[in-house]
Amino acid sequence: MNTKRIIGFRALGILERFLIQNCNEIQHWLLPSTVCFSVPFLFTRLNKQITFYDYGYDANSILDRIENLHTGILLTDYYSKPWQSTDLLLLKASTPALVHDCCLSAPVTDVAHLVADLLLFSTGKGKVLDLGSGAIGFCHSGHDVKSDPVQDPEKIRQQYQELDAYWKEILVGKTSFKKERVQDVDWIEHSDLDEPVYLSEVHKKLQARLDHKSMLNATYSQLINPVFLDNSIGNEWRFNILVDQPRVLLNELVKKDLFASNHYANAAVYLNDPENTNNKSSYLEKHIVNLFNDQ
Repeated sequence: MNTKRIIGFRALGILERFLIQNCNEIQHWLLPSTVCFSVPFLFTRLNKQITFYDYGYDANSILDRIENLHTGILLTDYYSKPWQSTDLLLLKASTPALVHDCCLSAPVTDVAHLVADLLLFSTGKGKVLDLGSGAIGFCHSGHDVKSDPVQDPEKIRQQYQELDAYWKEILVGKTSFKKERVQDVDWIEHSDLDEPVYLSEVHKKLQARLDHKSMLNATYSQLINPVFLDNSIGNEWRFNILVDQPRVLLNELVKKDLFASNHYANAAVYLNDPENTNNKSSYLEKHIVNLFNDQ
């Protein structure tokens, strides 16, 4: 089956265009609890019913959450560690639409064999290759992902930043989630990029960035007590450690002008999911610190 490549300003924009143009009839979606807030915000914007599944590379546990034959599935490569092809095939056989979000993995510019209906990579802020913007999507030739450029990208970006601040207020309990907040404004950018120029930039800078990350990861591995390390977690995006009091550690790192962050929250807890049982996601939210390993 032939594969189309889509280049956009943001992976979120490619995802929204794909969902609107190809998946309107799919009302129920399974999303990972450990995910960037913008993903469930997007599905809420499109009035989709969301069920969150727990952290882990367990295809069968995801399949157990499927309610009917019209349930879509979105996967993420947690911490840049990839899914096995056998699991991808198993999941694809059980859903009308499989979206594979590899935005925390190193971007690729060509795909020999595409299992998912949509495969996404990002070179936006904070990604493995940070170009400040840009995303690459792959879909099958039978799908349409037509361009829909916005008229006021600066306003769109401002709205996104306001939603980012809104999410942080939710996390600390200053406010609660209201779906109208993400439905009543335009905050997803669909701008296009010059494809040859963009792909040239990716090819030119990617390997140097990966080499730099490898050097820093090797340094971290030598200096940090192995009790804080978990080899089951990929470290290409950032170098991840497990600690009992991440906020204490983060505060000390900031005092030294070093760069680190806690990881994605268990989104189900904060998005009014009354049946949340995603305990692994909550554990990781409370214990992982991402040590930056980029420029």
